[in-house]
Amino acid sequence: MSTKKNISPSYINSVFAEKNDISHDFFDNLTIRTDKDINQNEKIINFYQKKLIKSAVLVPIVFDEGQCSILLTYRSAKLKDHANQISFPGGRIDQDDISPVHTAIRETFEEIGIDKKHINIIGNLDAYVTGTGFQILPIISVIAKDYTTDINSKEVDSIFKLPLDFLMDNNNHEVDNKLYDNGNTSYNYNFNVINYDNHYIWGATASILLNLYEKLK
Repeated sequence: MSTKKNISPSYINSVFAEKNDISHDFFDNLTIRTDKDINQNEKIINFYQKKLIKSAVLVPIVFDEGQCSILLTYRSAKLKDHANQISFPGGRIDQDDISPVHTAIRETFEEIGIDKKHINIIGNLDAYVTGTGFQILPIISVIAKDYTTDINSKEVDSIFKLPLDFLMDNNNHEVDNKLYDNGNTSYNYNFNVINYDNHYIWGATASILLNLYEKLK
């Protein structure tokens, strides 16, 4: 049965009303969320947790053109990690970053040119570990209506908007299967998918979106 739900700005703010101090220590103490419920590669997850790369991404919620949407990027084909994949703006936490929020805002400006004055941080989702060894903290934000973008072609090919009402319809949530093969280890694994228009959203990005769905439903 569908659980489609129309979401207003006031409702989103109410869900994240209890704001946390999203510090490095806060990130360290968060319970790690993985796809172990649908992904059976626990040995790989446990291996990567010994040397995880901390990163933070921005989940930019925009209210424009009469619609609430989430801004997503297509990563450049030139990038070393996750090239050509759909992602949130964000990246690795640098030593100089004062918090994961600082990382997410800095990377968002570097990748798609949204200035920090247009970014209102309202909370965070669960920490997420990828099979490639990244520990991601998604930072929820509402973007001011007068925002502008400036795409950095070295990191991002294009951007698009995923309507929130599409995400909030669980008929649009799927599970797919692939073979992971790095030469020494191979296994079949299941992963979350959201198919919107011609955009195939999968892996960590889809799982983070489904975590947002769980918070808002």
